[in-house]
Amino acid sequence: MTLEQLNLPAVADAAAVERELAAAHPDAGQVAGRLERLTRELNRWGALAGAGASLTGPLQTLGRWLGPAGATLLALLA
Repeated sequence: MTLEQLNLPAVADAAAVERELAAAHPDAGQVAGRLERLTRELNRWGALAGAGASLTGPLQTLGRWLGPAGATLLALLA
């Protein structure tokens, strides 16, 4: 069974972020909300601590790219 088959909210959030970022004009609020939810789940599972910079680095980059909409995401990663 793959992660996609498990129908986990985190998988759905990651897929939604990917689709939104591929759009001509991504909705920063939509991306930020999904990434915040995903980051909270990853933190709850201990995945952020385990993965270190390989996971937090890209999330921080996205948070900075989102501008004001990414402030909560960046705070979650601090």
